[in-house]
Amino acid sequence: MKKSISLLLVIVFLGAVISFLFVDKKHYKIIELDYTSVDMSSYKEMNSVDHRFMRISPKELLRVIEEGESAVFYLGYASCPNCQEAVKLIDKAAEESDIFVYYINAYDAQYPLSDYLEQVEEKLAPILPVRSGKKSIQVPLVFAVKEGVISENYCGLIKSYDGSEKADQAMIKIYKNIMKDFEE
Repeated sequence: MKKSISLLLVIVFLGAVISFLFVDKKHYKIIELDYTSVDMSSYKEMNSVDHRFMRISPKELLRVIEEGESAVFYLGYASCPNCQEAVKLIDKAAEESDIFVYYINAYDAQYPLSDYLEQVEEKLAPILPVRSGKKSIQVPLVFAVKEGVISENYCGLIKSYDGSEKADQAMIKIYKNIMKDFEE
């Protein structure tokens, strides 16, 4: 009797291990949003058209979250020194991951974040850092939304970021981790 129960437990355990190892992880299909092309040449080492960014409005970001859709986002602006460093690395990670990233310019005159700031901060609250005792948007912010849920994210650059190849590779690895479950 004990041998039968032990054998049954071993079979159940092995079945669980095998299913864990061989079952595909869920992949999220990045949806096509209402976007416009964006000239990224105001960012260091970027040009106007050869990149993996598409410009969207804050309203589109809110729609993705509210309608349970999936995509990867970058929120920043060209005059931000950390964004200047991050964009080329986000682009490299997106290229290696074979996806596009939706870009929300924090100071875009056509799609002002200020019009939606309270709503966006409310939706992003779980991942926002605290500034002056309040959660607020800080940049560069890269994050994934999977079926309406904000998941992997990173704000800023690693503390040891010095522009070296080693630091660049560390940041690319972080961004690729954010993008890992997505496919075009």
